[in-house]
Amino acid sequence: MRIFKTRQQLEGFITTCADEELRSLLQQRLEELADYQLHEVGYFYIVEGAEDLVTLPQLPEVREEFTNWVELVYVISDDGFGLEVFIPRGLI
Repeated sequence: MRIFKTRQQLEGFITTCADEELRSLLQQRLEELADYQLHEVGYFYIVEGAEDLVTLPQLPEVREEFTNWVELVYVISDDGFGLEVFIPRGLI
């Protein structure tokens, strides 16, 4: 699993990401969070294998499906800190 805790880390990944849909989704989420420091509101996870799924919390707050990806959002603390998780459709 890839984990991105800062805007700089995620932006670096976006510039090298070969998957157009994932690249677009990540860029859109970064734009939505433009007024925040990423490490203060949440981390971005990209699941790479089925073994990564067991490390995730059980019940997401939001589930959105795209052509090749499933996006799960978890709120894991009372202050709203969360996880933005992207999973290839074939794994979930």
